[in-house]
Amino acid sequence: RRRAAHARALAARRAAAARRAHAAAVARARARHARRRCFPAEAVVTLQSGRQVRMEELKHGDAVLTVDGEQQLAYKPVFFFGHRDPAASSPFTCIATGKAKALCASGDHYVVASKTSNWSDAASIRSHSVQPGMTVWQATGDKGAMEPQTVTGVSTEFRRGLYNPYTLDNHMIVVDSTLASTHSHWVLDDVVPDNMAWVLPPLYQYFMAPAEALFRLMGAEWAAHVQDSLPLDVSGQEEPHLWSLVKPYQLLLSNELPAIASALWGGSSRVEL
Repeated sequence: RRRAAHARALAARRAAAARRAHAAAVARARARHARRRCFPAEAVVTLQSGRQVRMEELKHGDAVLTVDGEQQLAYKPVFFFGHRDPAASSPFTCIATGKAKALCASGDHYVVASKTSNWSDAASIRSHSVQPGMTVWQATGDKGAMEPQTVTGVSTEFRRGLYNPYTLDNHMIVVDSTLASTHSHWVLDDVVPDNMAWVLPPLYQYFMAPAEALFRLMGAEWAAHVQDSLPLDVSGQEEPHLWSLVKPYQLLLSNELPAIASALWGGSSRVEL
């Protein structure tokens, strides 16, 4: 009897240890997914031709619908992807208005929202901070005019794919008809308070200036070639502190310095903007 009781106790301890190990593994997986800040593969953007394409179809050099700080529509080319992982399955914050397809973005990805319907009050906030009753801006009118729409629901859903396109000269992008930022949690988010986080997307766009310059110099075909040779995640978001700012450029230049030097020596740009 004693041996049987001891065996049962030992089995119970092992089962409890297995449950703790499983819970820890799930927590690590969730944390890893939470650091990946992107849009799902099924998210839709509008090209300059008027054609709508899914994120997984988007290519370097494609000019997509964006909006500047004065609410003016513009089309800007995609010059790079911080993430481009078609197989990943991750949780996304999905923001619904009832007027268009719900925008789904990772919880720490920035979207443009406000507590009022005034554009002057709009600011970039993390998608997980959006609440029902707030206002987002959607291209629901003729010719894609941006209009304020009230958020009717916010949910968390798992979707396939992780895509984070960056556009030239602009940190905003219209995804699933809703205005969002191309940027998300990065090197300064942990030190900038929430009430000042709206300054980070345009600042991060300045950090991307060297990559923008390389795209202008080398062209979309080169950018696609470089992207295909790099890891699926080149954002550096999982790296500590300032190294997350340096890592993308270190990866970018590690194998391409001779080609870049040759283009600089030639003195001509391959992208006309």
